[in-house]
Amino acid sequence: MNLPMWGQWLGNATGDNKASLILNIDKDKPSEGFIHYYDNDLRLSSISAKIKFTIDGGKLIGELNDLYPSIRSENTDEVLPKSVHIQIEKMLPELMEGTWSADNGQAGNFMLNRRESTTSHVVSETIDWEDFISYAIKAKRENPELIFRGQPDSTLPLRTSFHRTTRRDLSRYSVEDMRNLNDYLANSNSGRFDLTDPTQFASLMSLAQHHGYPTPLLDWSRSPLVAAFFAFRSLKPEDINGHVRIYAFDLQKWEAQGQGYNSTSIDDPRYSITPLNIISPGNSRVLPQQSLFTFSNITDMERWITIHEKAGGEIIRAFDLKKESRQAAIIDLENMNISAASLFPGLDGSFEALKERAYKR
Repeated sequence: MNLPMWGQWLGNATGDNKASLILNIDKDKPSEGFIHYYDNDLRLSSISAKIKFTIDGGKLIGELNDLYPSIRSENTDEVLPKSVHIQIEKMLPELMEGTWSADNGQAGNFMLNRRESTTSHVVSETIDWEDFISYAIKAKRENPELIFRGQPDSTLPLRTSFHRTTRRDLSRYSVEDMRNLNDYLANSNSGRFDLTDPTQFASLMSLAQHHGYPTPLLDWSRSPLVAAFFAFRSLKPEDINGHVRIYAFDLQKWEAQGQGYNSTSIDDPRYSITPLNIISPGNSRVLPQQSLFTFSNITDMERWITIHEKAGGEIIRAFDLKKESRQAAIIDLENMNISAASLFPGLDGSFEALKERAYKR
């Protein structure tokens, strides 16, 4: 039996305790991972831990050590386990099943599904550029809490730049990547962030996001037209087939369902898509782009959103526009003062806008 495949595995534990599970395994470290255990009984603590996989006598096992409560209960008599042993009975590319037993005497079964869809499964609607402008202006006027995101390929799912890599373990990301970024900024005399402060932790992620470093943040804009610019911006002259996509996400409905948890904690064991307004010192792009972010600890954001649409009504819409309408869209947007020059203050943005104007496609 082979070691578990890398990726994000979501599922449940049953037995003496019932809980939802998130297991994250990075591709470059397939023999270990990080697991989050969210107990259904809120009187009990939820737990996070590293997990190491080995093959022992032909059996695939996992050992959880250094467990700690990610959400501590108020039950002072609770006996938390110090270690958990799991044995995997079934291992398929998209399914993992087995048993678990803790050193505090609790035991049960678990089942996990690997969630690594590479294509979008949000139902979309095809729309002309002119019709999208009309929709966007009216929709934003009627619902100021709509936010928008543009993507150059309609087939790609909503996914953070971190989750578009082969990494999944945000605990490792927090310890290794964020500390390395912080050290680099300090060494380059750009200042240092206090990573124990959630606000400063989020600010560093925002800065990294705007400069192309993978993060668990997804960029959105309060402006549908800014989102449209980002949908069309990176297309090449030969990109005339297919569609770009612009998402409209209803923050008011999402937050009314209480599904964001208002948490950017790497240790939070709950599935999270959390809207964030982050003011990052030294980041001059946030205001002109009317930026805000969603933090997410799950790869398949679309599935989590559409599950909640079944209970609370439409939360997200996807509009597909022909790639061949790029030139008309970019010209119209520039006439509305939405261009690289206005969205990227500095020489790079100015030169990009001048190049666009001088070398029209």
